[in-house]
Amino acid sequence: MNRTPFKKRVVSSFVAVTLLVAGLTGTTSFIMPTVAQAAGNTPIFRLLNPTTGEHLYTADVNEATVNVATGGWLSEGIGWFAPPIGQGRPVYRLGAIPGSGAVGHLYTTSMMEREKALASKNPQGQPYWVCETGAGMYPCVGWFSDGPNSVYRQFYPLPGTSLGQHNYTDDLHEIEVITTTGGWVKEGLVGGVMKPAWLGMAKGVPDDQTVTNSVNDYLAAFRSTNCQSAGPGPSLAIATLVVSANVNLTGSGSGYQGKVMMTDGPSAVSFGIQYDSKSIGGRAYSNQPAFLSENVGTGVGSYVYQPWCFGALGRDIPVKLAFFADAQIVAFYVGNVFIGAQHTFMGSGARAAVEVDVKHNGDSVNATISNVTTGSLGSYETGYFIVAQTGQGLSIEKSPASTAQNLIVIGSGTATGFGPGQDWDASPGAAAAIAFV
Repeated sequence: MNRTPFKKRVVSSFVAVTLLVAGLTGTTSFIMPTVAQAAGNTPIFRLLNPTTGEHLYTADVNEATVNVATGGWLSEGIGWFAPPIGQGRPVYRLGAIPGSGAVGHLYTTSMMEREKALASKNPQGQPYWVCETGAGMYPCVGWFSDGPNSVYRQFYPLPGTSLGQHNYTDDLHEIEVITTTGGWVKEGLVGGVMKPAWLGMAKGVPDDQTVTNSVNDYLAAFRSTNCQSAGPGPSLAIATLVVSANVNLTGSGSGYQGKVMMTDGPSAVSFGIQYDSKSIGGRAYSNQPAFLSENVGTGVGSYVYQPWCFGALGRDIPVKLAFFADAQIVAFYVGNVFIGAQHTFMGSGARAAVEVDVKHNGDSVNATISNVTTGSLGSYETGYFIVAQTGQGLSIEKSPASTAQNLIVIGSGTATGFGPGQDWDASPGAAAAIAFV
């Protein structure tokens, strides 16, 4: 089955996208339960993947928001409240490695179980599990265990998409229902009595709206543009490569941009936000932030620059670029909404990257590109970070605020590398900073 690790893997079951399920931005405002917030406890958000039956548990509201906003997961409120970070015993979080035969996630307070799982391998010698570290947590830790509230663990042994899954809940009624009618098996039985998998400070709030409110903030990012849906678009479940991120762009001068991109070497496609005082899109897009794609290759007529719609500066705007090798097309998304596609000359060996650029010497850019994820076939994870190129006067760096769930890239600087009369079209590499992700 697909899984969503803390790292961050975003499972996306493609649906016909409407404005009601679209939108991503890294800046969220959300409402936390007052009592729990005052107590300093940690809400553990509970999500359900209706396709696979997996429940995902996370202390990271950003992780929960991104997953729900992609359409692959549903929010089930707060499962329980964990103690503050560092109080009590650590709960280790492991994610199944795709293709290994393991599924979902394993959460445990047992270091022995953790080490046994990490050492386990399939018949081909591939490990089943990998550690996943929560935001602000110690390595391999998702949250902590302490308090008067018991959280219990169940296992699903039957064939099907839920085979091998674990369920974790403090709801005794839920446990009775799924173990008597749903095929689940209680774990931790001692003398016929369930032993808690770990402890929490307070019971959960199934109807909590924290994640829902945060997803609604994502919607606001799309509504700040004049982009229009082009229909459901191609299925991301069959995409050869996908790269997505939240782009927050500011700058000064005649032109600057922040984008996600792909390249196989000879050809490249990028998509993101650009400000240009004299836009290739004409007067309507001049002196305006716009969503622009650049589709560059080696074939005849392969240089295609297209502004799609107006963007916004100084706020997180989600963009996504998907490549379908068999169909030889690239598709463009704003806020998870498909806005169009083009033919591409790229081959199947394309790699994902992020970039910032400026137009002339003296132009400056300051872009924060966050929640960078890459993947294929409907399964995504946090990108790695390797600097590929920095134009004179520009830099691109991995932010110290990055976590295992949220790769944040900072691109900034003022261009000094152009020759007389040159700009970003005449000398593309002179003021571009690129990092593979």
